[in-house]
Order: sequence, then C-alpha cells, then structure tokens
Amino acid sequence: MFVDLSTQPDGARFAGDVCIVGTGPAGITMALELGRRGVNVVLLESGGMQYEEAVQELYDGELVGHGNTDVSLAVLRERPEYAVPEYVTASLAAKPYSAAAMETTCPKERLAHLQMQCRADFDQDDYLIVDGWMISQTEAAFCASLA
Repeated sequence: MFVDLSTQPDGARFAGDVCIVGTGPAGITMALELGRRGVNVVLLESGGMQYEEAVQELYDGELVGHGNTDVSLAVLRERPEYAVPEYVTASLAAKPYSAAAMETTCPKERLAHLQMQCRADFDQDDYLIVDGWMISQTEAAFCASLA
C-alpha cells in the first residue's frame, strides 16, 4: 500500500514492527526480506509518487571516508573472525537473547529476542565502530554472515 503523507492529517500515525527509511536498493531489499519473514514493515521515502527536482537535490552530497560502503565487508575488515560461520554461531549462542532467537521459528519472537540482544550489547559496551558507525556485536555478526 502506498500512502502520500501530504494527503494525511497532521499527527497521522502508521504502525509497523520496523520502519526503514529510504527506498534505495538496500531499503527495498531489507523491506522485502523482512516482509517475507512476516515482519510488518513501514518503508518511508521523501518526495511524492512523481519525480521532483527539489526532492532530488536533498541527496546532493559528498561521500567521505572509506571507499567501500558495504556494511558486511566493513565488519569483516574490523572482525575477520566473523568470516568463519562456526565462530559466528558460537558467539551468538553464547549470548542469552540471540541464543533464544536461534531456538525459535517464530519471526516476531526472533526479532524481539535480537532487538533485546542488541540493546544488551550496547548496555554492556559490546559494540564496534565500523566506518564511523556504532554497531552491536550481534548486529555485526549477522551483517558479516551476509557477506
């Protein structure tokens, strides 16, 4: 379903399990994959249904930093051991919420456990900095497994 927010009253709300900002290749791919797994996704994009030059100008900018913007490969640069599937499985199984996520077949339960584990990672300072972004070790392990 497409909804043009400019036609909605102020304060209108849209509910979902996850909100993805941006309908570029990564946003659409993530939304499709999560949707296939039963997650209710709100996909948010600027502009309307027609091309608007003024909206396109919002994207003008300069890419700085490391030339590779693939998060999975960036994580592997920082943590090469994540390239070993057995290492990733063992490290996730050692964490209570990710271990619980590995045990359930319910997508919503799995998502809830993983969200709690990422929160716990940050609470315990168990994160890494990848190209200037702070990523929980749990999220990093999953990203690396997609490389």
